[in-house]
Amino acid sequence: MSNSCNLNLIQTDSKNSRFLPLIIAVSIFIPTFLILISRLNLKWKISLLSTLAGGLVFAPLKNKEKFLFILFLFILPINLDVNFFWIKNYYTTVSGLSISISEIVLAGLYLYWLINRHKTIVFNRIYALYTAIFLLYAAWQLLSITNSKNYALSFFEFKKTISLLFMMIYFFNNFLLLRHLKIFIFVILIALVFQASIGIIEYSVGHTLGLVILGESQTIFEQSLVKSSHILHRVSGLLGHANMYAMYFVLFLPIAFSISLSSEKMFLRIFSFLSFCLGILGLVLSFSRGGIVSLAIAMGLFCVIYNRRIFTRKNVLFILSYLVILICGVIIFWDKIIMRFISSPVAQLSVRYYLNRSALKMIHNHPFLGVGLNNFAVQLAHFDTLGIASAFRFPVHNLYLLIASESGLICLFFFLVFIGMVLLAAIDLYRRHPYSLLGQLALGIFCGITGVLIHSLIDYPLRYNTMYQTFFMVCFVVIVLKWYSTTGRVTW
Repeated sequence: MSNSCNLNLIQTDSKNSRFLPLIIAVSIFIPTFLILISRLNLKWKISLLSTLAGGLVFAPLKNKEKFLFILFLFILPINLDVNFFWIKNYYTTVSGLSISISEIVLAGLYLYWLINRHKTIVFNRIYALYTAIFLLYAAWQLLSITNSKNYALSFFEFKKTISLLFMMIYFFNNFLLLRHLKIFIFVILIALVFQASIGIIEYSVGHTLGLVILGESQTIFEQSLVKSSHILHRVSGLLGHANMYAMYFVLFLPIAFSISLSSEKMFLRIFSFLSFCLGILGLVLSFSRGGIVSLAIAMGLFCVIYNRRIFTRKNVLFILSYLVILICGVIIFWDKIIMRFISSPVAQLSVRYYLNRSALKMIHNHPFLGVGLNNFAVQLAHFDTLGIASAFRFPVHNLYLLIASESGLICLFFFLVFIGMVLLAAIDLYRRHPYSLLGQLALGIFCGITGVLIHSLIDYPLRYNTMYQTFFMVCFVVIVLKWYSTTGRVTW
């Protein structure tokens, strides 16, 4: 009896011994990991612990791909980057590499797609045409690097274009069903409410909320006004800058407005209405002149295209509510908005003028390849003979001059052709499906993209990674919807 008991103990010990290396490894890893975390500053402590918590939440989920897709859409406009080494100034000096959290999530989506689903690539004539134009745009960016003075800056910028290419491939192959469309709409509306709420709270308390870990600016942007002692507090939410914050709303507010006037369920319409109202307040609190003007033009364009449908019986209550809120907003913020528009420091206007003139000189001297991708600021001293703009080491505040001066007129041509094709596809979708969710979304996107293009005449937030990815993501959605509307596979 005793021999059999000893034998059982030996067998049990031999089974448990299999786990001995794992137990030893965990015992060493956990204390070491905790010691390393304790030495980090608060930002990295929070980020690492949040990553662990996210992993614990993610592991038991059944539909992991859906979770990653929603997470990707939600965090895309958040100015949250993982910086490897140190980056001093994105436009003048780079000594490290920045990877956005959205790019990391996109990599996770790719891995899930390649491992758990078929690896057949969806490709057709529509995708081929848009992909060809985008590749020509990317190729010309790459060619322009031959004229670069700082190759690291060019590489950093071209990395963003490569990530867009991967995003395009993923959307072409995975954004396939009506449920993806509704997820896209709901996440956009929730993100609008989230970003607007952050900005409203920032304005109410008069300072930032300490959410640097989520991309918030460390200090609130204080705009001094000419011939006035008053200082405007311009909020930026989690996008890092007030002008980028405004452009985000310019892109998505027409979509929320359009969905609120659709024939969808009342819950979605009311949620879109609330998202639009909060978003308008967030845009106003950014006090971005370009943002306010470009949204006004985009909404005017929407009303012209929508025509008499805007005054149908089902829309009357929403339109009246919008008008009441607009009147209240004008009454409350009129003085500050007017002061912001009429208050333009002469020095600021002079710098922008000389930046534009320097950009035109770059285009004149290098019309085909420009001065090098993302090299405007470092090449500026050679073209600013008076030295006025050189003290302001930032790009020209006009996206089209910036693309042409850095990568040449041909690169600008491919960019405009691609965006023009997306706009034509969006308006065609609306004309084909004017009373469906697809048509309403397409019209909202058309007006949102138009607003961003207008805003880009006087600023360059679209070049920042957050808006760059978000803007093109919307373009890719239009391309997918155009193809699926022609197949007849889905009833929208």
